[in-house]
Amino acid sequence: MALIAMAVYSTEENKKDICLDKTINALFETVDLEKHRLVLSVNGATEETEYILDDCISGTVGFNIAAIHNNENLGTAKAINKVWQ
Repeated sequence: MALIAMAVYSTEENKKDICLDKTINALFETVDLEKHRLVLSVNGATEETEYILDDCISGTVGFNIAAIHNNENLGTAKAINKVWQ
């Protein structure tokens, strides 16, 4: 089983929710998530981010998907390293 770690930082200003949604959909289309694990380390989230994550996680029964919500923006490297802990 491979681990796919992804840092998420979405704010109202950077409008990254569109990218997050497209990335997650692309992963669903190309990665067998019954055999691999996806963990999202969330550094910042909007209401839309939470909706996308809830939809992603709740709609994937049998898949290995999780989200870690950080209390602050750790930066990409620290956020991804947190997934490996």
